[in-house]
Amino acid sequence: MTRRRAIKFLVLFIVISLPLLKWLYQDYAASKMIEKALHQLFIDYCGRDVDNIKVETKLIQEFGFWKTGHNWNAVTSSVKIPELTGHHGNEVISISDFPCSSKHFVLDREKERFIPVDLLFLDSNDKAGISFEVMFLYFIVYLFYFTVLTVYILHSYIRSKRIGKKEA
Repeated sequence: MTRRRAIKFLVLFIVISLPLLKWLYQDYAASKMIEKALHQLFIDYCGRDVDNIKVETKLIQEFGFWKTGHNWNAVTSSVKIPELTGHHGNEVISISDFPCSSKHFVLDREKERFIPVDLLFLDSNDKAGISFEVMFLYFIVYLFYFTVLTVYILHSYIRSKRIGKKEA
């Protein structure tokens, strides 16, 4: 395979992968933002900080027609509140049940803090991450990409062997 064609295959792979890389970065940034805001929420409403908070956001949305949101999960070192869950969307990240307060909380992305709200209305279409259908499409695209790449490499290898036999 010539160097120019190898560069073209590499550039094509990077271009195909850019949206996935963007979603990965957004997921990572959201989990870190939730973690930072949870530390502050524990200080503000529970009176003390928590040593360890591990936030887990699902990059791939759950499959199903009736699913109403995309959730995040946090495991804390707190004895009082060992686990928290909330809604994770592109527009709204929220906590609906925080034991130290009777209010609902929404993440203010600019201040990186959870702010209290009286009523919380969530749009079931506001989901962060990648939908199952898009992941399936990426699977098909990557399968096609690697199949074409394998066929091209095998064709080049067989062709070079054939030319080598003709010269001998």
